[in-house]
Amino acid sequence: MINLFQLLPNISHLKVEIFFIELDGYQWKQITVNYLPQLKVFQMKMNTDLCHSIDNQRNEEKIDQFLATYRTPFWIEHHQWFIGCHWGLWMENIMMFVYSLPYKFGDSLIYEDQLLDKTKSTCPNV
Repeated sequence: MINLFQLLPNISHLKVEIFFIELDGYQWKQITVNYLPQLKVFQMKMNTDLCHSIDNQRNEEKIDQFLATYRTPFWIEHHQWFIGCHWGLWMENIMMFVYSLPYKFGDSLIYEDQLLDKTKSTCPNV
């Protein structure tokens, strides 16, 4: 993916769908700063496992830690790019569906017959 982005330094709009690759807010920031400096519109959808489930409280802490990487000034203040996350347990793993807001993909946010039953967002009004 980095090789592709290196060839596209002047793009201003990016819409990407990723399966089973976990990129947090810090990693996306590095990609954007290093390879996509002209990017203005960022639309992303990621389906991935976060980690093995420990317990419900710890699971939520893991999600909060992951979303905190998207709650930095780079995301919130400089770009006003907000991220949503649906998650739940699937085969003893935390499965999560992470997406940019507003959601601009053709499919529904209902995922895996609603196995992902919890939702959080970096948007302050949601």
